[in-house]
Amino acid sequence: IIEAVTGETWEEALAERITGPLDLDRTWLTPPDNRGPLATGYLLLDGLVLPVSRLGRPELADSAGGLTSTTSDLLAWVDAFMTGSVVDLNSVEEMLIPGLDNYGLGWETIRVDGVEWNGHYGQTIGFRSALAYQPECDATVILLSNRQDFPISQLHQQVMGTLQLS
Repeated sequence: IIEAVTGETWEEALAERITGPLDLDRTWLTPPDNRGPLATGYLLLDGLVLPVSRLGRPELADSAGGLTSTTSDLLAWVDAFMTGSVVDLNSVEEMLIPGLDNYGLGWETIRVDGVEWNGHYGQTIGFRSALAYQPECDATVILLSNRQDFPISQLHQQVMGTLQLS
């Protein structure tokens, strides 16, 4: 859809409209030459922990999970998105409305101890991610794991549950 609407590749549109303007210089689809060291992703298979990211190429997942990022870039993304720097605030509000199974337009509503958070969980070969934002107290919790079998959603919800939101 992005390519059809913009006439650009997904990667070009991402750089022009998101990562460039927001200075997300540690977020990419195709790894840059100056990327620095990267974490190796691991998968538990038949009782063995195997390094898989050196065998597979997570960026080939494209817009379905192929981005590489850091917690600091993800925090900058959430801050920019929630304040209307990515899309206007009316669109933000619309995207956060929970639909089927508490999922909105790219965001899901996560309830922890009666408190609603907006976020998303993700995974690709060898990696898992969790990100949630709580608007009333302006809190963001981001976890990244280089183990595909890591129970990230459980730990993420435990961390969110420990925050004093008053």
